[in-house]
Amino acid sequence: MKMYNLDSLFSVTRQWKLRWSAVSENEMKSGHWSKPLNFDHKKRPRRQDWSGELVENGMFYFARRQVVLDGMLQGQRSYYIEIPMKHSLEIDTMDDLINANILMKGTTRCQSNQIEVRENKTDISTAANDSQVQVMSK
Repeated sequence: MKMYNLDSLFSVTRQWKLRWSAVSENEMKSGHWSKPLNFDHKKRPRRQDWSGELVENGMFYFARRQVVLDGMLQGQRSYYIEIPMKHSLEIDTMDDLINANILMKGTTRCQSNQIEVRENKTDISTAANDSQVQVMSK
């Protein structure tokens, strides 16, 4: 950070996702439609021809003290370190935890001793061997 006089440095992963705006049924009834956010629908890009987007993955954030004291994680002079997709996995939901466990152990069993679900949001506090979540296929 010092070499380039950066305020902050953080991790990103490149993604090739075509994103759309969210529209409620009521908005559709009044003539508002979902719109592409990161591409022109008339010239839909092929993944092979597009460099993708850099998306924060939350693996790490480094910031100057003053940036943090100002209530931010990133300042004006920010840069990123790109983490390959195969090394980047966000764990924000129960499905993410199950997928991470499958990738790490090659199994469909996920162990956790404190899992709370509140209003469709999963808060995973700690991982231990006390209880298990099992993935069943039909």
